[in-house]
Amino acid sequence: MSVLWIIHRDPRMRATIARLAAAGEDTVLGAPGDALFEAAPAADVVLIGLAELSGDFEVELQFVHRHARRLREAAWILLPEAEHSRDVRRLFDAIDAEVLGYPPDGSTLRWRLQSAPSRRGSQPLPLSQRPARDALTARFALWFADLENPEIMRAIDPSLGDVPMLIGGEPGTGRGLMVRYIHSFGGTSAGALVRVACTEETRIDDVIATLASRATTERARAACTIWLEDVDRLPATVQRELHGWMEFAPPEGLVPSYRVRWIGTRGDPARTGGSKPLAAGLEEALSTLSVRIPPLSERPLLTVPFAEDTALAWCAARAQRPRRFDDGASAILQAHNWPGNLRELEAVVVQSLSASAANPLGASDLWYGGTPFAPIIGVDSPTAAPPPLTTVSPPAPGDGPEAEIIDVIDILEPGDDALFATASAADLPSAESSPEAARDALESQPTAGAPTAPEGPSVRRLADAVAHEIRNPLSSIQTFAQLLPERFDDPDFRDRFTDVVNQDVDRISRGLERVARFARFADRAVGDADASEPVDATGLLERLIEARRDQIRERRLLVLTELDHDRPLALADADQLQLAFESLIDQSLELVEPRGDLYFASRYHAAGLAGRPSIRILVRCGSPTDEGDDAPSATTARPLTHSLSLLITESIVTAHGGAFTLDGSAASGHIIVLDLPAP
Repeated sequence: MSVLWIIHRDPRMRATIARLAAAGEDTVLGAPGDALFEAAPAADVVLIGLAELSGDFEVELQFVHRHARRLREAAWILLPEAEHSRDVRRLFDAIDAEVLGYPPDGSTLRWRLQSAPSRRGSQPLPLSQRPARDALTARFALWFADLENPEIMRAIDPSLGDVPMLIGGEPGTGRGLMVRYIHSFGGTSAGALVRVACTEETRIDDVIATLASRATTERARAACTIWLEDVDRLPATVQRELHGWMEFAPPEGLVPSYRVRWIGTRGDPARTGGSKPLAAGLEEALSTLSVRIPPLSERPLLTVPFAEDTALAWCAARAQRPRRFDDGASAILQAHNWPGNLRELEAVVVQSLSASAANPLGASDLWYGGTPFAPIIGVDSPTAAPPPLTTVSPPAPGDGPEAEIIDVIDILEPGDDALFATASAADLPSAESSPEAARDALESQPTAGAPTAPEGPSVRRLADAVAHEIRNPLSSIQTFAQLLPERFDDPDFRDRFTDVVNQDVDRISRGLERVARFARFADRAVGDADASEPVDATGLLERLIEARRDQIRERRLLVLTELDHDRPLALADADQLQLAFESLIDQSLELVEPRGDLYFASRYHAAGLAGRPSIRILVRCGSPTDEGDDAPSATTARPLTHSLSLLITESIVTAHGGAFTLDGSAASGHIIVLDLPAP
């Protein structure tokens, strides 16, 4: 049962109020100055009679002053006469009290007494506040799950809800998050949180102005948490003034609550230069409870689990399938020293998930601040160089249907010159393009004055592509090599090390071999007209796709082909065209997730190149076919401008007088279009 205290100076009035309230056995009656309340059980409801008094409520105010801290969870009801109601509200402003006129209606008073316990601290949280509270709880658990700090548990003890506290830590470790959590769960959640941003220029008048504007709300009457952010930056004179406020009280009327909690946050005191010294008195006052949040460099085992859990939470909040980071990306994250701590790591995770729909995310999918995040070992800041593409790991055997290469050439009508007409970027298929839509979008009539073929990529672009093709796997290898001595006893790590290094070495070898083949064409100029001859481009493309059937089957890809065998000839050097097609096909296979789809089409066009005949080759890299229409694709937001394979393809095609078009803006994939001169 609820404990009820009834207070009035006159015993006859106490008895009258008790009868009106239908008081039971758990009722304590007494005068405001009676000592019996010191030993009585703490009240759930305090009913103070102020009727038949002259308006001098000093004794009752002293009673509230003595017991307000002890009865911080109690519901207060005041019973003044009508003419004193306004004065009572003004004088008892520091407690969240309900004022009823005297004499109250008996049934109304009894109902208020019965419902008072449920209307205070234990009342359900409104729906509007639940999402924010749940988000705060989840975020706190994510950031501090690895810390076992008894001071944190003491800080959220409601009985210590007015004990000052000092939190130290580097920027980005979650100092503000901890303040908000302690305020919400440490006994002052019904009150106001007032944040005072402290700088070297802050004056005491600035602090007073902040409190005056934010600590006078109705919530502040119940309780008030004053957060001194970066308190160590305050001038010494302001620190001394605040110390006086904590020891005695803020200026009169500035904070209208008995329940005031001061929390200061500062730099890491354990690091040289991490925090300026506080005035001795202020530090002693704030350090009643003290917590240091260690930086991420002291919590290395948290890096990868934190990134993975953050990614899971981000995907769950958007009703997306869970996504993860591959070994190369995890190694990059683990090796970085994170000067911005968890805040910086969280930003990299969220920005990478937003910029790419890959699953798993590789090293080239990591983004931060609008630029690729591929830190070299020993470098504090992310490099600004765009990353190369990474290889998607194949799924486990039996994880999907067998791959198919489907020839649907019979859908087309050979000889229809309107098909595969010259298309501008706006004519390329949209984000929802299917293979059929991609074909239909290219069936429009050519426009007059078609543009001439663009110049090929510069030597610098090719050099940059080679550098990126090598740098990314080398960074991953170097990361694993540096971690190997300390994690050599971990068999799982050794297996991952072997797999990653082998894959990256193979990738480098393939890239260098392709560059060497391209360089050998220097003996005869790329696109040399004397070396050009009619080449069966359609047959060559078909043979190269067929040669990769094992890779296609292993990754459960669906490959659709619409290849025109009636007029398949292109004017080109056969060896160079084979390298261009190999580079194009291999890059296309790399772009698609396991169980995704690829679409290859070819068509003769009588006026595809500024009025000259051409063979048009179209490639569409699609998303997985079994994840639903809304499933994200690994091909989204991939920077391809530094893809070595595509630059080799572009160089050969444009050198032969052809045209190369790349559209990577489609949300469901990439569209690549080649136009080769035809007889």
